[in-house]
Amino acid sequence: MYGRVATAAGSPSPCTPARRLPGGTNDSAFATKRRIAAGQAIAAAEAGVVFRTAVADCAYGDLDDLRAELRRAGLGWVVAVRPRRSTWAYRDQAHAP
Repeated sequence: MYGRVATAAGSPSPCTPARRLPGGTNDSAFATKRRIAAGQAIAAAEAGVVFRTAVADCAYGDLDDLRAELRRAGLGWVVAVRPRRSTWAYRDQAHAP
């Protein structure tokens, strides 16, 4: 299932570019795409949407902050990473051959 979680009524659009906000990137309504993506996944879970994992391509998968925010929220995630990105796993977890 793919979908977008609706924003609260009256709140600014989560996709407003910084150049359209009075304070630019310092405006309280500004959010990065990573923060918007994590916020939508967390909001969906809090709203009772049942899902096992958040899935992302390498555009988001390379973002340490996104993975950390999902982990802090207790959400599972599966992400693609670019080939230049190194990865690791704990000894007792699955490893690629």
